[in-house]
Amino acid sequence: MENKDVTLLSVYSDAKIANAAVARADAEEILSGYNFRLMHNYLAGNGQPRRTLRHFLSRTWNGLRMYRSFSRQKPGCMVIQYPFVPKGFSGLFRKALKGQKIIFLIHDVDSLRSSLLHASQVSTAEDIDWLNRAAVLIVHNHKMEEKLREMGVNRPDFVELGVFDYLIEGEPQPKKFQRRVTFAGNLGKSAFLPAWLAADRDYDIDLYGMNWRPEEHPAEKVSYHGSMPARRLPTAFTGGFGLVWDGDSIETESGMMGEYNKYNNPHKFSLYLAAGLPVIVWKQAAVAEIVEKYGIGFCVDSLQEINDLLAGLTEQEYQAMCRRIEPLQHKVVSGGYLSNAMDKSLATVYAL
Repeated sequence: MENKDVTLLSVYSDAKIANAAVARADAEEILSGYNFRLMHNYLAGNGQPRRTLRHFLSRTWNGLRMYRSFSRQKPGCMVIQYPFVPKGFSGLFRKALKGQKIIFLIHDVDSLRSSLLHASQVSTAEDIDWLNRAAVLIVHNHKMEEKLREMGVNRPDFVELGVFDYLIEGEPQPKKFQRRVTFAGNLGKSAFLPAWLAADRDYDIDLYGMNWRPEEHPAEKVSYHGSMPARRLPTAFTGGFGLVWDGDSIETESGMMGEYNKYNNPHKFSLYLAAGLPVIVWKQAAVAEIVEKYGIGFCVDSLQEINDLLAGLTEQEYQAMCRRIEPLQHKVVSGGYLSNAMDKSLATVYAL
């Protein structure tokens, strides 16, 4: 099977990019180097406000267009970023994909994320059924593989991604030794932030992202820099550490997202690697293994530990962390992790 016989379900529409997440858009750009045949995922974005008649009609029409494209596919191999089908369309596309050798690149397993609080709004059985239809699953890490096998996903071959790639524009600046911690993302969804900003600390905090009103959370030694285009953001960080944290507590990563991060590789982690910025992560998070293996930051149980860690850090130790990040940084910004995983996945499919 040559690459021309492999179809990529694209997150792009005919004329313009749908409302795709950064990780999905980066993945598609990296996969464009394989010269796969493209099939447009018309359901990736409708361009209409949700819960309106226009949205419903648009989604229905796009679903029919997508089904028609699927039904015309000859048996072969399809590369699909998962999840890919909105609720209500699963049954239709199971039939359309029959006979295809599917490679799923997993971004999220929504039933796993929500079932960790025993409040799943996404059918676990539905996820298991979809994932068991794959020939190959590209999973974030070995912990996600172990969890999916425990859930009953046992038919596909598994390939570990390791880290999500992060494509950038511009050149990240050399990092300075600073007692400073950067946090970037959707700040309004980061429930721990007010408590973290208010805590006693001897270091500065830089915030980047949307949905934040600094006047509502006054705190010393905090700078809010607003939002930046995702591919330019890694060039903004000057030094210190990048924080990967979730939940509503500074004592531990709590709640659904804290539990999910035991299996998930957050795209935020890739952002800091792309910037060449050492990281601080939760000790129980899946990415903690990478931090410890390569010596590129600190793994903590609580954000209260940061004061002592930074107080005892020397400039020589910090710059050594920065040097150890460089090989990972190069691989992340060049698409090396996904390319490696895709090569392994295609070799598996070709052998079937």
